[in-house]
Amino acid sequence: MNSNHTQPLTSKIGGQEMLSPAGLLALVAGIAYGDPRSTPEGQATARRVLDSLLATATSHGFGKADILRTMLDKGERGRRIHALACEAASSMPTVAILKALQEGGFNVITA
Repeated sequence: MNSNHTQPLTSKIGGQEMLSPAGLLALVAGIAYGDPRSTPEGQATARRVLDSLLATATSHGFGKADILRTMLDKGERGRRIHALACEAASSMPTVAILKALQEGGFNVITA
């Protein structure tokens, strides 16, 4: 796996901890794939958002969405999932991520 794609899941911006694009993808995947604190409706929304994010990443050149989804379906965790999430997130410009979130059902407000 190409380590050039790994990035932290969070970073400090203005003294506050913020999710990175890879962190957002990991959070959505965690909810979609059975976070016990999530409702069925929350899981369904997260799956729609994940589908939208992976489709967007694919349209921006990420060629491993099927591999990532298979690993998520199997409940795999670890460095390889992290690296693939980072690679997928790195393939998308910020505006594409925001559009994918909206298409998936999130209400996105930008400043």
